[in-house]
Amino acid sequence: MKTISYSSIKSFQECPLRYKLTYINKVKTENKSSIYGALGSAFHLCIQKFYNNGIYTREALLGLWAECFKIETSKYYVEKISVSEKDRLLKQGYPILQKFFSYQDKHNLLVKPLATELEFNLNCKSKNNDNVLLVGKIDNIFKIGDEFEIVDYKSTASKQEWSKNKVDLQLVIYYIAFTLIKKQYKNAKCKVCLHFLRPGIKNYFNISKQDKIKALRVIHNHLKDVRTSDFKPNPNPYSCKFCQYMHLCEAKNINEKGIIKGKLFSYQKADVATMIKNKAMLNASDIGTGKTIEAIFTGEYLKKKENIKRALVLTPNAMRFQWSDEIHRFVKDADTTLINGDKTKRKLLYGQKTFWTIMSYSTLRIDEDIVEKNWDLIILDDPSIFKNWKTKTSKVIQKLKAPYKYILYATPIENNIMEIYNLIRWLNFFVLGKRSSFDNRYIERNYFNAIERYKNIQEFKDKIKRILIRRRFEDVIKDLPQTIIKNIYVDFLPEQEKLYNAMVEKLREYLEKELSSGKKDKIIDAETLAKFTYLREVCQSPKLIGVESPSSKLEELKRIVQNISPQKVVIFLEMAQMAEIIQTHIKNSITITGKDDANQKRNKIEKFRTSKDHNVLIATNVLTYGVNLQFAHHIINFDLPFTFSALSQRIGRERRIGQKYQVVVINLIMQHSIEERIVDIINYKKQLTQIIDDNETDTIDIPKANGITNKTVRDFLKDK
Repeated sequence: MKTISYSSIKSFQECPLRYKLTYINKVKTENKSSIYGALGSAFHLCIQKFYNNGIYTREALLGLWAECFKIETSKYYVEKISVSEKDRLLKQGYPILQKFFSYQDKHNLLVKPLATELEFNLNCKSKNNDNVLLVGKIDNIFKIGDEFEIVDYKSTASKQEWSKNKVDLQLVIYYIAFTLIKKQYKNAKCKVCLHFLRPGIKNYFNISKQDKIKALRVIHNHLKDVRTSDFKPNPNPYSCKFCQYMHLCEAKNINEKGIIKGKLFSYQKADVATMIKNKAMLNASDIGTGKTIEAIFTGEYLKKKENIKRALVLTPNAMRFQWSDEIHRFVKDADTTLINGDKTKRKLLYGQKTFWTIMSYSTLRIDEDIVEKNWDLIILDDPSIFKNWKTKTSKVIQKLKAPYKYILYATPIENNIMEIYNLIRWLNFFVLGKRSSFDNRYIERNYFNAIERYKNIQEFKDKIKRILIRRRFEDVIKDLPQTIIKNIYVDFLPEQEKLYNAMVEKLREYLEKELSSGKKDKIIDAETLAKFTYLREVCQSPKLIGVESPSSKLEELKRIVQNISPQKVVIFLEMAQMAEIIQTHIKNSITITGKDDANQKRNKIEKFRTSKDHNVLIATNVLTYGVNLQFAHHIINFDLPFTFSALSQRIGRERRIGQKYQVVVINLIMQHSIEERIVDIINYKKQLTQIIDDNETDTIDIPKANGITNKTVRDFLKDK
């Protein structure tokens, strides 16, 4: 015998994994409940006690309200609120119940119910002739003369939501259950009523015999895929949007056979099951844990099992070819179109009817008018451009529609918490609600509207659990040695320090003299940016600004590389000119910059991998995306980027699945310089990215220098 609750039948029909479930038992979870859910429960309890008391006066009803409200809101799993907010909600209940009393009195419903909270069981047959037991409760049943009235109280649903369909499935089940339970009333006249605990809203449904037959067919149709085999549910930390049974919905052992070439790790199978089940997910697992292969598997699985026809992958420009290569690597007879070339060529490519379509965000923005808006599956890979809701690219992405939507992004919070709000809003608006409400609840601003701190972080994490996949690299790749990160601080050479100090004074004078306006403090103007860049260049090598003078950082780099040799090492930096300078000092090194096209990059990486003589690769940030360098296990950051995510991307080239060695990361930092301040910014942004991890922090204060503006540059110089 299988048991299913009436309250989940509609959503159960829509669940993509329903054919994998063999039974569902109604379970009550102990997750934190919304205070408004507790408010609705208090209404129900109050009305139930009112009718059971047998004293049908306004005073009796209102007297019960405070007692029932206290009972429901004091339960340990209900979110706690301030005393003033609790008092406001309590007072909100009195006028609603007064209007409820007036309505019931006017319609002669202030009589003892025939039944209160009447439990029912309704036997049905599934497609395989299995017995299926429907269980539920009817709030109240009244007998008025020769007529019966079945009442269901709703405290949160909208009137429009329930008034569209005369034969509402839940109410029909109420009616059928009542007539089966009370056989002597089988031929009695009966009304089924939805009573909204809002002023003046009441809906009646008179259930005819034809409607009854129609409803039974619908019930049988909903249950036709329930199988007879045993089902052993596994706990699932993510709630399911199709039903309330989150502990039973890890519903699937992914059958890999025939989907892709190769096998998934067990955690990847669980991630794929979650993505398929929930339809819209943010996969924020660490770089190198296999998010791409999970997304490819999900697409191919949906193609074969759910018969979806078209999938769109949007990715940064540098990642387009990597995605195409990965799909062809793992999928037999891969069906892909890579959008590339001039506009005439792109128009022809859009006409291709392949399953996978791959394009960059910049191409999407340019081709907005000719790109199809409706897809079966959309994957956004590393959508840093999408975190700002107002950009043109973001507005184009918002127009794209698909039943399955996934975002792959290891650092969804980089500069502020609103970034992850924008991502989740695209996936499912209802998870975090309105922008203004989100801002008020989780962000504390000062008088000038600047962010001072983030608050209620634990509550925020609870809300996003059901739409978030988060795997830490060290948690899933158990056998890989821990990555070692070393900060090596380098002192200036005398001539280099003299030059640096002179440039600091010039920049300080400019800021004090020219930028007295408060508005200009909030940006970084061209002159400040140029002088600030000069400071960074002097830290690396005075040659970058045309001064023939030695560099202590370059000398330290040569010493480290010599000690590492002959092991392979990758040197990352931002400036192509500095890469050329380093190459003149390190023999047999290979350099990759923005001047190299895709084929040149591939050839140089292959040479670096296979050659015994070329063990040093010098690369700018063009190599931080879409490249796997597991065969090396040393990284030297000659300079540091301004974001923690960019630093993670560099490290992620070597620290990923397939790495056999311990990865050693060395950060070269000039002591007593602006580079130390950049380290502070990276550490703060690292703290932001960890909001979604398992920690007990509930507030994070914003440091004064959390970015690069005229004001923060001025603050940097004060510390010098």
